[in-house]
Amino acid sequence: MAILAVNPLSSYELTVEEEVQGSLLTITQKQMLQNDLAIYATQRLALEFDPLNPSIFVQREAGLKGQMEVIQYLLDRSKAVEEAIKASSAQPEEE
Repeated sequence: MAILAVNPLSSYELTVEEEVQGSLLTITQKQMLQNDLAIYATQRLALEFDPLNPSIFVQREAGLKGQMEVIQYLLDRSKAVEEAIKASSAQPEEE
């Protein structure tokens, strides 16, 4: 069972199994995240540089890039866990 760790950011101490289960995404969750990724990428491509306000462009671009990186991280983590589960179940059990 997850245990709340005492620290300023309130994180949890998870078992390996809890980390695995928490990392796995359903197909619908992956589809939603992929849709979000496409939306942010489209918005990022549509950004127009304003030479009078370059900092606004930089902030918006950085924000969208960060959102895209978080989504990609979640998708990659789920895929890695899926592959690890598949690889471990493909190995013959030792007697």
